[in-house]
Amino acid sequence: MAKFITKVFIFLLIGGVSIIPICRLFNKIYENAICSDIFHFEPRTTILVVGDSHVATAVNSAILKSSVNISLNGENYFYTYYKLKHFLKLNPQINTVVMGFSPHNVMKSCDLYTYDNKANRWQMYLPVLDDFSREKIACLKMSYVVPFLQYRYGAPFRLFQDSVVFRYLLRQKYQKYDFAFYGGFEERSGNNLKPTHIAWKVASHFVNENGSYTGISDDMIHYLGEIAALCQAKGVRLVLFGAPLEKQYRSGMPQQAMIDYMNVKQEITTRYGNIRFLDLSSLDIPESFYYDCDHMNRDGARVVSEILFRELRGKKEGLNN
Repeated sequence: MAKFITKVFIFLLIGGVSIIPICRLFNKIYENAICSDIFHFEPRTTILVVGDSHVATAVNSAILKSSVNISLNGENYFYTYYKLKHFLKLNPQINTVVMGFSPHNVMKSCDLYTYDNKANRWQMYLPVLDDFSREKIACLKMSYVVPFLQYRYGAPFRLFQDSVVFRYLLRQKYQKYDFAFYGGFEERSGNNLKPTHIAWKVASHFVNENGSYTGISDDMIHYLGEIAALCQAKGVRLVLFGAPLEKQYRSGMPQQAMIDYMNVKQEITTRYGNIRFLDLSSLDIPESFYYDCDHMNRDGARVVSEILFRELRGKKEGLNN
């Protein structure tokens, strides 16, 4: 029995020693990948577009010249802050950030994407988070523990699913889709403005499980301020952009939600001088330009992107406080 225990101990010791250089190698791969060429834009790219699906479906970078859209479905301000921090660090030529700013963006419903692992956010964003933010969302769920050990310490998990490691080993260039948090313009087609769907959307954004108004999120307000401060420190103009919202969706929002939203707008304007607003939420466009009540289809995105282009590159007085 003693010999068996000794053999097991030796086996574990050898395995533990041999895994260390592998972890170091993978950790170095991840560190290099997150700063690879795919994150460096051309010098003429001076506009960065960020936010959730409202922005991802509304702003086409092919129309908004000199811009890159890195918006992503379900992205709240917590994740946007760390993602934006990473991209601005690698692209000092960026002088304007266009970020989604609609009533739902400051609601407590957005907290679900931070703390409840909705849509597997932890795994997606861990590569751009720092130690403080990782600690903030830390939990014992395997959906957090596995990617945390992978990206923080180079643990060789899910190798057959890891395109970053495979591209490194095969000496291939990284692609945007190798990084789940990257995002981009999302072209949608068709139209879905069913009243039941609109009611569900309003409820998902503004109503809690008890049927009451969810209220604003302290976390979202905090990280909105962090984003504004980050842009101000880097001399970057922050344009808070309200994407078009279908009239039934707008009328269905709780009145208190609009009051709270306007209070947040006033507060953030008072605190930071680098912010401008472009509110297209009530833009007069045909309903056929909506994919659903709060997202554009390709026709709507064309109109919105052209307006953004004119406002950002043309008459700057169109961006009002």
